[in-house]
Amino acid sequence: MPRLVHVPPLRVTIIMDADTQADERDSLLPSLSFSTSYQSFDSPRESNNTPASECGLSEEGSFKDALPYLSSTLTAVLKDDWLAKALRSMRAWFGTRLDHTKSLSDPQYFSWGRNVLAVIMMGIAAAVVATIVDVAESRIFDWKYGICTVDWTASKPMCCSDYDDCPEWQTWSQIAGISNSKTSAFNFLIYLILVSLLSSLSYFWTSHTQAFRLHHLHNLPDGDVAEKKRSYFAAAGSGVSDVKQAIYGIREEAPWAISTLIMKTMGLIMSTSSGLCVGKEGPYVHMSASAANLVNQSVPARFRMSSRKALSIGSAAGMAVAFGTPLTGMVFVMEEYGRSFETSFALALLGGGMVAVAVLSGFNPYGGSRTVPWEVRYHTSWSSAELILFIIVGVASGILAATFIGGVRLWSLSFRRITLIKRWPLLDILLVALVTALSSFWTKYLRYGTSELLSDLTRDAPSEQVTMSEGGALGLSLLMKLALTVITTGLQIPQGIYMPSMALGSLLGRCIGDIAIAGLGSVLSPDPAVYAMAGAGAVMAGTTHLQLSIIIMIFESTRSWDYLVPFALSICTAKAVASFFERQNIYALFATLQGQPSLRTTLNAHDTRVEDVWDVQDAATPCLNLVSGLEAHVRSLRAMLDSAELSGSHFLPILKYKSFIGCISNHSLRDVLSTLEGGVRVLLEYETGNTPRIVVSLLREPSGASHLLDMETQEEQYTLPPKRLALHYPAVFDCCSTLSSILNYFEESDADYICVAIYGTVRTVVTRERLADWAMSVSNNQH
Repeated sequence: MPRLVHVPPLRVTIIMDADTQADERDSLLPSLSFSTSYQSFDSPRESNNTPASECGLSEEGSFKDALPYLSSTLTAVLKDDWLAKALRSMRAWFGTRLDHTKSLSDPQYFSWGRNVLAVIMMGIAAAVVATIVDVAESRIFDWKYGICTVDWTASKPMCCSDYDDCPEWQTWSQIAGISNSKTSAFNFLIYLILVSLLSSLSYFWTSHTQAFRLHHLHNLPDGDVAEKKRSYFAAAGSGVSDVKQAIYGIREEAPWAISTLIMKTMGLIMSTSSGLCVGKEGPYVHMSASAANLVNQSVPARFRMSSRKALSIGSAAGMAVAFGTPLTGMVFVMEEYGRSFETSFALALLGGGMVAVAVLSGFNPYGGSRTVPWEVRYHTSWSSAELILFIIVGVASGILAATFIGGVRLWSLSFRRITLIKRWPLLDILLVALVTALSSFWTKYLRYGTSELLSDLTRDAPSEQVTMSEGGALGLSLLMKLALTVITTGLQIPQGIYMPSMALGSLLGRCIGDIAIAGLGSVLSPDPAVYAMAGAGAVMAGTTHLQLSIIIMIFESTRSWDYLVPFALSICTAKAVASFFERQNIYALFATLQGQPSLRTTLNAHDTRVEDVWDVQDAATPCLNLVSGLEAHVRSLRAMLDSAELSGSHFLPILKYKSFIGCISNHSLRDVLSTLEGGVRVLLEYETGNTPRIVVSLLREPSGASHLLDMETQEEQYTLPPKRLALHYPAVFDCCSTLSSILNYFEESDADYICVAIYGTVRTVVTRERLADWAMSVSNNQH
């Protein structure tokens, strides 16, 4: 008969043995109401190593034949009256709250308070990082044009109440007494020197971080020596793809070192201050995730949350401080990093973003209690006829985003493949700095910083100021900005793409708005600033292939319910058009160019099963087999933990009467044993109740036995209070399951690991990291 391996409230988890008779199975299934859908899992497929018949499958691979070998546990819900269920749940709820024996020292409250404190610390860390960058960048950026005579550390907006007419702010030629012209040759010379110097300093800080080899380098021909010598600095680029890879299980140590965080902070200040077409929002996500990971690693191993959750909370806080929008951070993580998080975890994501924005507002880096350097409000309304114009904005933005992604690909595969450029990345940076200085200094819209440009274009302007010459200047600036952004993207410096893409979109939207007001102003009365904001969100959506998070970000930034529908229409249209022309978003393109394909791409390209990459007969993770109890020496348990970690598992399977009942964390058990000597004996028991746990107790009298013994009848007295370890219940996959089916499960669930069984016996634990290692080994073996 089937074995019951886990009994949560009102749910029974059943693992079918391979020798279960068909008539017993058929008699059991009609009495159960299955709640698990297997549409997202792949049924085991044939391979060259093991015939399908040996795995219990027919050639057709039907559900009935594959039932004992399904790639997950079968979860059955007992049929019962809904009212009885509700009464039992209510009784349990009141019972836990009326239990006067509990105190604040109860593990449940302690765990909750610990997690809340961790989220608060992660939000504070993200706000501190953003404040440092914002304060330093806003001051250094304006030094390229002049200096405040009242306070040399102040930026131009802080020095001047009127940005255009300010006697306290003087250009370098005015200070030198050469000329009062803002565009004099002397001012351009200082501007060129500072742009090149700041760009070089950014590369200097970036190059001092750890460099990790690209995964594809060893597969290149022996003659391509320059390519094999190329490395990718951990602080370079945005880092959003690094966070995504880490959450999916591909962990590089370099991007999460504290030195990387420090160097990337310094490099980002220099790169954004230089005036290059770079943003700081993407790096905020990476740096905040890195800071959250450091906060998580600073606590004892027993109390840590999973690194995947810590990185996610840090990413949400980083996105929140980038745009001053806490809700955007939560939705961004859910949309960009997958749907595998529990609904309850969304509160932690939102809490991290709220703390980060609140602390950033307290630091007030922009003045005026603002959380972003640009804030706009729209007080006009729109007519239904304007929806056609918003669709046009979306289509044009999608084409522009696809053109940008294609341009980045072409530039990276052509110019940056030149041997001299590959060997000397600083030369590439200096050439881009020279082109940027020559293009930007005399162009009105390119002289602005990205945030200032976005603020200027999305601000309401009187309709009489719209002229054909102004529209021509916008169009020329759009083309020049597109070219500069293409050649800047991919440099070995910290840079983001969110704000540059929004700047491109605001230029495009403002052009369309100006054309509309010139041709249809008497009929529709469109506001060009609104179209600029719609274009900003639309191009960003087309570049990143995000939708919901950008819609919420635009809404939170403008706080305008009236334009929620037209903004959403433009954003969704742009994403659809961009996806039609370019299947990869900008970050997927980066990963491909750097030789770091996603797990999905790797596993979809190879039909590989678990048994193809894991020796099911030899490599087995150690298990603890409990009957009524298990007596063990501390040294034996430590050796078992070491063996489990060497096999790639951070969890220890627990058996009771040889039936799998769950797993415990290696870190939690090792932490309990950390203060005990190797010769001390402990007793491990399975404790049932509302929350089943493994109880570890210290035995008074040491035993001479050095091996594990089943304690069925022996009675012992304890000298210390027992320690209770949480018991986790992972899904169980068969060894014939494909790696892609395990990835499907990870993407659709919040699990950090699963168990692999052979003929109903759990043999090993597979974490996200181990799955990523298997995927990389599969990719390497195919070349």
